[in-house]
Amino acid sequence: MTLIRWVVAILFLVSVLIQCQITEARYLSPSNPEKYSTSQDLRLKMNKLTSNLKSYPYYKGAPYNTDLADEKSEGSFAFKLSGNGQYTAMYPLKAMYSNECLEASHTKLTADQVNDFIDLIKDQYRAHFYVDGLPIGELKPSSNGGQYILLGYPIGFTSTDENGTVINVEFWFQYKQVIPNSDDLFYLIHVSVTPRSFIGCNTQYPNGMSKPMELFRDTAANVSWTYSTNRYNSTDVNPEDRWDIYYPHAVAIESTSAVIGFLITVVECLFLALVLWKIFRGNESLGFIQLGDSGWKSIYADVFRSPNRYMTFSILIGTGMQIAVSSFMLMLFYVAGLLSISNPGSFRLALILIFAFCGLFSGYASMRTYIMLGGSRKRHNALLNATLIPLILLILIFISKFQLWSNHYLSAPSATEVIFVICMWLFVSIPTSLLSSYFVNTWPPAEYPFKPNHIPRLIPKAVWYTNHYFHSLIFGFLPFAVIFAQINFELDPIFNNFHVNNSYDLCIAFILMIINIIVINMLITYYQLSREDYNWWWRSILGPACTSIYIFIYLLVYGYPRVLGGTGFYYFMYSFIISLFSALFFSSIGFLGNLWFVKKIYSTLHFE
Repeated sequence: MTLIRWVVAILFLVSVLIQCQITEARYLSPSNPEKYSTSQDLRLKMNKLTSNLKSYPYYKGAPYNTDLADEKSEGSFAFKLSGNGQYTAMYPLKAMYSNECLEASHTKLTADQVNDFIDLIKDQYRAHFYVDGLPIGELKPSSNGGQYILLGYPIGFTSTDENGTVINVEFWFQYKQVIPNSDDLFYLIHVSVTPRSFIGCNTQYPNGMSKPMELFRDTAANVSWTYSTNRYNSTDVNPEDRWDIYYPHAVAIESTSAVIGFLITVVECLFLALVLWKIFRGNESLGFIQLGDSGWKSIYADVFRSPNRYMTFSILIGTGMQIAVSSFMLMLFYVAGLLSISNPGSFRLALILIFAFCGLFSGYASMRTYIMLGGSRKRHNALLNATLIPLILLILIFISKFQLWSNHYLSAPSATEVIFVICMWLFVSIPTSLLSSYFVNTWPPAEYPFKPNHIPRLIPKAVWYTNHYFHSLIFGFLPFAVIFAQINFELDPIFNNFHVNNSYDLCIAFILMIINIIVINMLITYYQLSREDYNWWWRSILGPACTSIYIFIYLLVYGYPRVLGGTGFYYFMYSFIISLFSALFFSSIGFLGNLWFVKKIYSTLHFE
């Protein structure tokens, strides 16, 4: 009953987190905010233009400044890895200054450039750049009565297919005194923009702004890129808390999803507790094997018979364990606030590094499983485990990037990034996997409560609705229901330009999902064994993978109306790869839970 105690302890911790609503995560930035004096130039870097998954370099995507269209991106390797760029500032912003209207640049657009720009406006492209490391955006009201930043701003509006309205920028800044009651130095705490449109600066109009600047298809135009700056009153917000406004918190939705997941998990655990009570405590005579016994006790001599194709089986377990450990470590970094938008590229870099070094767990799990199943070709297992599935995953990832490369999107990996990923696989992941396989290949195999007979027992035929894979497909929806809301919150930053403060909620859902997968797999296995079907090995890894089918379907349904044209193939491959990773993850933890469960219940049996 140790498992039940652990599950109860975890559920109690989850219930405390739900009740206390611990959601104030600190987002750690790699750089401190700069101290500015009055009239000092603000640190401004242009970034990109985006529309859903499509992204272009700031000056190459739109004709703001044709002289800078071929400028190389600045920034760290991690920053570029995130699909971002840093380019020369377009607006000469100064600290603590307010002005009504200034002209940043003037561009003569040809008819073709006007047509391209109107097409960008129709596709709802948004402009992004950084001021003192803070991404700019529009200030929007949140559901809890506060405010949040919607990243970027629209480059224009269009009312018909033949014209578009050019957007100019109105900046809003908020500062904090470095030394209280001193006007010498200031921190920039908040920056937002309000999109407005006017032909140019003109004192004959209110606020120095004229009528909207319109572009007409097939017509050349002279465009003035103007801007204005304003500043709020001083704020008491600390510099380290200036990222909080980028993370609205959907309390009602997340709490509801957490409670639903909690209740589903409790019900499943009650069923498992009932099964274990029946096995261990219900009747003392259940522990004896008698002639004529039926059900799960009657197949004690076949239940530990090694499955077919156990080389493939062990490789799947090894890769799944590598993904599982990587996921746990990434979750810890995410909850600690190290993988937020204040650290652009940190998630992708951490994912690559952690996954590569977790090859250590892959080699260990695969070799131990292979030895346990009676395998003797240990070198083949070590080599195939280190190369086969990771190579397939890498090929799929590179295929998915072809559409990004062909369209010259900013998010397309550079040659340096591709070489880095390949080197991490060749010189870190493969060696660590082989090293761990080498150290455990001489260990004795794990022992079973019973040795299998030489002649396999016949398995009774079953009707279709008692098929265990059918049950796995149906009940695989329950873990998906637990994680469903969090998947939605992780997709929102990609398509809707805002992030949600959900690190603790995601951690709760992650724990509940794992418990659900393990418990459901145990219950289905118990039902399978009770029907005297001892072929539980492959079902124990294919069954949990059914949850990834629901994830794949949901990703397609969510993204289909948003990725038409330009990124459809990339998003399909992205969804498939995510689902494949999750299937391997679910399979490994489902199998380990099942292996413990089957060993535990058969260790209670003994002969009279």
